[in-house]
Amino acid sequence: MTVETSCPSCRVQYRVEASKVPEGGARAVCPRCGFDFMIRRSPARIWVLADDPALRSQVVRITLQDLTKELDLCFLSSRRRESIVEVMGTEHTPLPDVLVFGDMHVLLADPVLAALRSTPRVRRLLVSTHYNAELLASAEAFCQVSTHIVLPASDEEVRLRLASAIRIEVGTPPPTLARSTP
Repeated sequence: MTVETSCPSCRVQYRVEASKVPEGGARAVCPRCGFDFMIRRSPARIWVLADDPALRSQVVRITLQDLTKELDLCFLSSRRRESIVEVMGTEHTPLPDVLVFGDMHVLLADPVLAALRSTPRVRRLLVSTHYNAELLASAEAFCQVSTHIVLPASDEEVRLRLASAIRIEVGTPPPTLARSTP
């Protein structure tokens, strides 16, 4: 059995023997461009907290829509976030690998952010419409931001930052990548 993957940077397709990919994923380096990324048996779970102007930006929307082919992406409305807090981390609602949110979620002390702030394995990606040092300091104090994207940003920068946010260090050697044939 093989796992199909692609380099988030140059998008070259690869096949990896599933037996060589640990349950939590494995670090790999693209032979073509040298980009360091994660290979997983199943797609990374990404929760996107909707309702923020930064997350409505065209570049962010298009990039996230493009990534839905590669990731388990879930957009959470404010109503859904209120109900999901009670069941987060259960068998039916496993925690995300990455949480994508905007400035407004920090300012309003979003309940999902508050619930996940003591969960170090969940990476947090803050998307801002502009740079604000005070707001970034508040976000760091409130929920330990892993990655910060300030708009405007190119499609490629958003894609690479998201790819960087989902990378998890695993203490196993990277599997050998075999190029996929079309």
